Amino acid sequence: NSNTLHPSTLIKNTVLNTAHDLGNAGPDYRFGYGRLNALQAVRILEENRYALNNVTTGTSNDIIINVPAGAARLRVMLTWNDPAGAANANPALVNNLDLTVVNGATTTLPWILDPNNPATPATQGVDNVSNIEQVTINNPAAGSYTLRVNGTAVPTGPSQDYALTWSVDQPYIEVIYPNGGESFNPGTNETITWDNAGVTSTQTVEYSLNGGSTWTVISSSVPAGTTRLSWSIPAGTNTSTALIRVSSGAVSDASDANFKILGTVTGFT
Repeated sequence: NSNTLHPSTLIKNTVLNTAHDLGNAGPDYRFGYGRLNALQAVRILEENRYALNNVTTGTSNDIIINVPAGAARLRVMLTWNDPAGAANANPALVNNLDLTVVNGATTTLPWILDPNNPATPATQGVDNVSNIEQVTINNPAAGSYTLRVNGTAVPTGPSQDYALTWSVDQPYIEVIYPNGGESFNPGTNETITWDNAGVTSTQTVEYSLNGGSTWTVISSSVPAGTTRLSWSIPAGTNTSTALIRVSSGAVSDASDANFKILGTVTGFT
């Protein structure tokens, strides 16, 4: 970014909008927006899937994106650094912006929570209390989508700066760890890590000790929403051509390069 620091609201936005959802669908009071995924957050910036802009009361800004056929998920998030509210103000929000995602005759509103019933799953509606708004659409229809930010009320201004990010995921699995170059000890435990989207059936996790010539199943019943699995590395194994593979139906991915499983030499005096 030409050695220029991004505004904090954009960094917060990338981290929240790419988090792996946990608990109830959408944000909740137990897990927030989910488990941080730094790799996907960085890709938002690398691929320029963001906009920095500002609005005043009664104005709006549109960004039009194209969603290809077969997409598994669309995620859009709006964040802004709201001015400080008055002590004990209810709501505490000062400048109220609103996010909507429009596709033809369909308008999708952001997730909202009921603070009086914190265990209740999030619903979609107009958010008048938060400076973080997220719209997610699973299996979005192909076509043009308008990401609209409206300055509903900006009493402290004259304008309010904001950050907007978006992510369109095709069905995929991506092995993150081990992904090549690691060195493990046989007989120990490691946590296999991957990302996915659009996976609807159980996943199979396998390992190879010979560069992919043959594979051994670790588990063939990993739930679709799971992206972590503890692996007990076989005792007595010694190889420099180990790989991990995760698959579900026609979607799969393997480690990008070999990793090692080499026993530690003991007995020296």
